[in-house]
Amino acid sequence: MNKVYKRQLLIYLANHPDFTSNAEIREEWKRLRDELYGAFDIEKRLIEVLYNDEVIFTAVRSKVCEKCIKAQNTIDALIRNGTKDIQGRTYRWKK
Repeated sequence: MNKVYKRQLLIYLANHPDFTSNAEIREEWKRLRDELYGAFDIEKRLIEVLYNDEVIFTAVRSKVCEKCIKAQNTIDALIRNGTKDIQGRTYRWKK
């Protein structure tokens, strides 16, 4: 199966009317999700804070929020969009 088909199947299973009541559908959805996106915990994933294209700080999301005085959803949006904050810092997931 290619990735596009797996993603479509993942969406189909998530929108299935029996998703909440059928354990087999949930297990298949979880298996596909882990296969496509990996079974990682977003709270333990490292974030790099860059200033002038130089990494100035690396930590988990809660510590970055604490140090940079930003909400978690703001940090997530900055990472997703790749934009700079008011202080000129850029955020990205560490590879």
